[in-house]
Amino acid sequence: MNKQTTIRAVARKTGHTYFEVQTILEAIIEVWTAELVQGGHITLQDFLTIKLTELKPHRHGKLRHHTP
Repeated sequence: MNKQTTIRAVARKTGHTYFEVQTILEAIIEVWTAELVQGGHITLQDFLTIKLTELKPHRHGKLRHHTP
């Protein structure tokens, strides 16, 4: 499920418009992002916990070239 399908499903379930749900979801994402950037974490009791532990650079492995 991506952002667009989430918005549609919540709009259908709640009776709110797509635009209303989109505005609320984007506000939640902004608030959560700010909290994580400041080193905090997000907890929805008995459901979800999000915290940023560390960003690591992507390691580039060696590519193997297979010849048929």
